[in-house]
Amino acid sequence: MKSYVRFLTFTLVLPILIFTVLLLVPDVTYSAITGVCSTCHTMHNSFQGQPMAKYSNGTSKPTPNPVLLITDCIGCHSGPVGDKSTYGAPIVYHTSNPGGTGPGKTLAGGDFYWVAQSGGDRKGHNVAGLANQDTLLGFTPPGWDPNATAGTKHVVAPSGWTQQLTCYGTYGCHGWSDGINYGLKGHHSNLSGALTSSDIGNASSVGASYRFLLGIWGYESSDWQWNATSATHNEYYGVNGNTNYSNKHTISYLCAECHGVFHSQTGGSSPWFRHPTDIVLPGTGEYANYNNGSGYSLASPVARPAIGSSSSSTVTPGDASTSNGAIVMCLSCHRAHGSEYDSILRWEYSNATQAGCKVCHTSK
Repeated sequence: MKSYVRFLTFTLVLPILIFTVLLLVPDVTYSAITGVCSTCHTMHNSFQGQPMAKYSNGTSKPTPNPVLLITDCIGCHSGPVGDKSTYGAPIVYHTSNPGGTGPGKTLAGGDFYWVAQSGGDRKGHNVAGLANQDTLLGFTPPGWDPNATAGTKHVVAPSGWTQQLTCYGTYGCHGWSDGINYGLKGHHSNLSGALTSSDIGNASSVGASYRFLLGIWGYESSDWQWNATSATHNEYYGVNGNTNYSNKHTISYLCAECHGVFHSQTGGSSPWFRHPTDIVLPGTGEYANYNNGSGYSLASPVARPAIGSSSSSTVTPGDASTSNGAIVMCLSCHRAHGSEYDSILRWEYSNATQAGCKVCHTSK
């Protein structure tokens, strides 16, 4: 009897001890999505005779959504205020004016509010369901060149753009290029923190890539930059001299998948015809005084040649190899989703002070 009691006690206590230890161990890999499945999914699309599925604006939808979802990407990632929607997802589309971009207003990528409601084509990426196709450009992004990023599994439209930009899939940025199932499945395996070659599958899976951007490396801040400071923010990966986009893990490469060599070094050197990306910020002249020596700038951020286990406030111009280095990237000047400024810029380009430009061009 005593042996049985000891065995029973052991079998009951051991799982509790293991669970407690796991809670205390730092950096345990976990799924980004927690909670009950019914927050996002519905089994039969009906409850008391009413459909459970919703359109992105929250109204009832009579037909089911794919993957048994209650709503779509826009519906899940939208809300009037704050950083999270009622589904617990990061808000990338505020349905009320956030009052600008930046910490406490929007997340790192900016916001679709202006292109969707008030700003016109130049205020954001015109994602289907949020905005109409671009008035001047139609479906095709400026600079589109499928040969610039040949061999990618991400945005793949080899015969040209025959439909509007979407959140995911062949004509989107997030997930794989193989349809909705692959565009969404990374949500249940998404990692946080540093996402580089040391992670699962060499970032070959959606969940092990930076922000579901297949193959892209970076450091993901736990609150998506809602409370960002010079020391607490997302980190982006960049490579000096990635002229032909041979490195397919930089954030600028991601942009090139739609925009070709629109802002690469290809075609010559200084004086530049276009502002270069994936190039080290020089450590001499005006560039050596990046942000007046005050460290990382949220207004005009730089990418890093190496991704560390945390974000850093230190920026060392001329450094092309360490996690404190400085690489000029597309997002040094632009927001990924949208902003209150034309060309999705981080600041007003026509303003006489050119504050954003002066973060790097300190003597201008």
